[in-house]
Amino acid sequence: MKKFFLLFLFIILSFNFCFGDLEIKGKKIPGSALFISKEGREEEEAKFEFNHKIYNLIFNKNIFQTLVPLPLELKPGKYTLSLIYQDKKTNYLILIAKAPYMTQYLSLPKTQTAKYDYPGVEKEYRLIDKAFAEFSIERFWEGNFIFPCKRNITTSFGLRRFINGEEAGFHRGIDLAADYGEPVYASNSGIVSLKEENFTLHGKTLIINHGQGVSSIYLHLSKIKVKLGQMVKKGEIIAYAGATGVATGPHLHFGMYVQGIAVNPNIFLKLPDGFK
Repeated sequence: MKKFFLLFLFIILSFNFCFGDLEIKGKKIPGSALFISKEGREEEEAKFEFNHKIYNLIFNKNIFQTLVPLPLELKPGKYTLSLIYQDKKTNYLILIAKAPYMTQYLSLPKTQTAKYDYPGVEKEYRLIDKAFAEFSIERFWEGNFIFPCKRNITTSFGLRRFINGEEAGFHRGIDLAADYGEPVYASNSGIVSLKEENFTLHGKTLIINHGQGVSSIYLHLSKIKVKLGQMVKKGEIIAYAGATGVATGPHLHFGMYVQGIAVNPNIFLKLPDGFK
């Protein structure tokens, strides 16, 4: 009986939901995202509310669509996803499972840890958040995303980090092995929404706005090739890897965000049908 229940729970968490003309795809774990589609007409308006935040549905090819991120901080349990459509509010139960992320312990010299608290660090986060807040109804991305370096993952997404024995939050991206000066490619097409050469904590930083609330971020770069506001294509060289900011050596930190919330970049490598 216990084995049957665990199998049933796995099916609920891993497969797609379909509520009438509402379809929800994606794993229901912290750090993932819900890919939602709903039938409708372009002149209509629809939106979702989840975890006290509103997500507007965007009309794409005769169907409403949106992405709802599941923050890393979400605790396992039952959550309500509310559809507000035609002056009606319909609630859907979403069961969030425990995330399979590990814990990482790092030791850094004081010269590095001091960068977490230097006087300008809040400005860095404000500029990054401002770039993530840019929203375009147009979808710039084209098909599945790609990794911006052709190397292995050295540090995975979602790790709960401890630095010098103190908790330092989650690792909100992935680290990719890269030699100093190795090319960094755009993970997909979009507009450069942030280009910063002098960040002390994050190092040389790029953010690309892929449209509809989706952004990618590239940290610790040695050189940036593109300009602010430039349209880039998937696979185009946008920068070169380095070790600027807080970094123990040359590598690329790559992150994906949905409306300012970090999600696992791996889920964009194979997008659901209708979102490519």
